[in-house]
Amino acid sequence: MKMLSCLLIGAMGVGCSSSERDFGEGAGEAAGSGASSKGGDKSTGGGSSSESGAGSGDPATGGSEASGNGGAPGGGSETAGASGASSTPGSAGEAGTDGGSEACEDAQTYCSGTASCSDLTTDAKNCGRCGHDCGASSACDNSRCSPAPIVTGLDKAQGFDVSAKGVFYTTDNTVQHCTNPAKCAATVQQVGTPGSASTLAVTKTLAVDMVGFFGKIAVSDKYAGYISCPASGCGAQSLANPGPSGAVTGLLGDGADLFYQSSGSADPSLSALSKLTGNADGTQGTRLAIGNRALAPARIAVDNDYVYYVRVDTNDLANVVACSRAEGCGTTYASFDTGVPTNFAAYGGTLYWQNGIQLKRCKATDPGATELVTSLPNAHDKDMLIDGKNIYWLTATSVVYCALPSCTGGVKTLVSGLASPSVLRMTEDSLYWLIPSASGQATGGIYRVAKP
Repeated sequence: MKMLSCLLIGAMGVGCSSSERDFGEGAGEAAGSGASSKGGDKSTGGGSSSESGAGSGDPATGGSEASGNGGAPGGGSETAGASGASSTPGSAGEAGTDGGSEACEDAQTYCSGTASCSDLTTDAKNCGRCGHDCGASSACDNSRCSPAPIVTGLDKAQGFDVSAKGVFYTTDNTVQHCTNPAKCAATVQQVGTPGSASTLAVTKTLAVDMVGFFGKIAVSDKYAGYISCPASGCGAQSLANPGPSGAVTGLLGDGADLFYQSSGSADPSLSALSKLTGNADGTQGTRLAIGNRALAPARIAVDNDYVYYVRVDTNDLANVVACSRAEGCGTTYASFDTGVPTNFAAYGGTLYWQNGIQLKRCKATDPGATELVTSLPNAHDKDMLIDGKNIYWLTATSVVYCALPSCTGGVKTLVSGLASPSVLRMTEDSLYWLIPSASGQATGGIYRVAKP
């Protein structure tokens, strides 16, 4: 049985003698997330959901697929929809071009991928560098890809996720599926109409068809719980862990699995970290841990071998523990001294987290060896993701990133001017975020930008 406790102490100094090579990415690891492959590792990050048990709620596989968890729900603002895509340009192409021997005009570069001469400052197929494709509906402005709207005008937008099958999201207590994000308005299918729906996650492989969310089956139901159903359409739904102790505080899709954490706020014995594989519903899942007194909001992160989550023991001490994806969690845990990580993500057996303004990491096989990666300008408590090349996270108004393994070059802003983004997701080549909205405010939206 594999388990560990990663001591994350807010005021901790550098206590690790590991070199950067220990945390570097191997040649076989795949950067990014999205289409399934057999090389490298997965990257997933943690998010949060502040659902209550009785409320109707606010809120990667193979080689390198990735997704985050949950996403803190928000009320949104009247300008949220308009502010979802920033006027500030997004991802910049990294240095370096094909060059080549073709004769191009001044200010143009020959790019072999498109077999053409390109202006790298304006060409959306070669933005900033040859081969850096901004994607559908995104322009290249001054060598940077601009954000593109996927779907806008959403009422009560509180959760979403992205897979090879498209974008899934909740709006006005329905679950919707956009099969073609480039033309979302014309390709939306309704997955289900539960009594309520907020935090949402989907499996990431084409062979598995499952969506999970927190909500009620009927409006008249007293309590909400975890609901799962085929992504092709819910039909009959089953409710897992309903009641005041069954609030879903963390939800994450990775590979063929969905993971969710129930809080047990009123009765710790009812709290659990559960895994659903294949097309199982919430009542048929495997409980990896029971009685863990999960935090609300909670966070979950996943890599190839471990599921990481925050556990609170009977003495109200919080610790991040890692459970084996295959074998489950242990029965004993080392205590967590002080402080709770504001967000965290995992990649290749290494956990990265923010505790205040400090970004730290430790290996799953050596949890006591904590290393300070860098100090940040500000503390953040929103979603974090890793793709093997960069760490990405949300601030109150921006999508930012820094390069692995040690944030060389500092923290960079990818997109700014956002209205309280609350959920961050990614595919192999793009980042997606949600601008939330409250009931009766059709200001929510989902937006995308190419990775740098």
